[in-house]
Amino acid sequence: PISSRPKSAAAAAAGQVVTAEAAMLSHIDDMLKQLPAQLDRADASVLHDPFAAMPGGGVNSLGMVLLQEMARYNKLLTVVRASLTELQAALQGLQVMSRESEGALQALMDYKVPPSLAAATYPSNKPLAGWLLDFSKRFEFMRQWLTTGQPTAFWLPGFSFPQGFLTGVLQNHARATGTPIDRLMFRFSVLSSAMGPADILAAADVGVYVYGLYLEAARWDKAANCLTEAAAGEMFSQLPVLHLIPHDTDAPLSNHLASAAAATGGSSSSSSRVGGTRSSIAAEAKARRLSQ
Repeated sequence: PISSRPKSAAAAAAGQVVTAEAAMLSHIDDMLKQLPAQLDRADASVLHDPFAAMPGGGVNSLGMVLLQEMARYNKLLTVVRASLTELQAALQGLQVMSRESEGALQALMDYKVPPSLAAATYPSNKPLAGWLLDFSKRFEFMRQWLTTGQPTAFWLPGFSFPQGFLTGVLQNHARATGTPIDRLMFRFSVLSSAMGPADILAAADVGVYVYGLYLEAARWDKAANCLTEAAAGEMFSQLPVLHLIPHDTDAPLSNHLASAAAATGGSSSSSSRVGGTRSSIAAEAKARRLSQ
């Protein structure tokens, strides 16, 4: 992961005199070296091409989503690298320190995300260290998808625009079933036995599995398969993997319950308030904000 702390402490331990400028230059140099490489479509898996057409020959909307996410993250990476390079040159006296560079310098000294980066990035309340680690993880998730094919489960907080991903899932389902997309909506099932992608051995036959969400002031009761009060002293708790299932609003709910049970292997979690309650939907919304 990308480090957000300079190595001045190690230098001081070695008896070296380190100025604030030198420490910051070392810090910036470390960050630049650890930035991920750009995402390149040429690196796409040949055996499991994430952009391959659907079985019926239709456009794979999730492949388009991946391309759009790659473009957004590559653009952000360019902004991050340019901002750090400019600040590095200003500290070395190679160019005049601009107001933007001054703001970036002060933010880095306070271990905060510089304003110029915050304006160009996805919404996040994380401090600098957490933001850099999250930034690196997002690139890794997209790179894995690109080079190994569509994942069995998707890290929902890893998308810069999750609404686009959810729309892509509905578009693929609409093409596969011939259902008008304006009649589709998501219902969901909580897989109480699965806490992450390692617990998902195969992709969903219908819909997608997503993970990475947390609940605030609540928790998921695995035994009862429902939301319940948070444990004492616990503000946030991890939500198990969700199975998002496109549902034709013109079809009877009983048909959906049967297909959901089949898709999740008939486990008890598949019948856990599939349509969702107001409280569970609100909790999921809070979970998504927390993940940012």
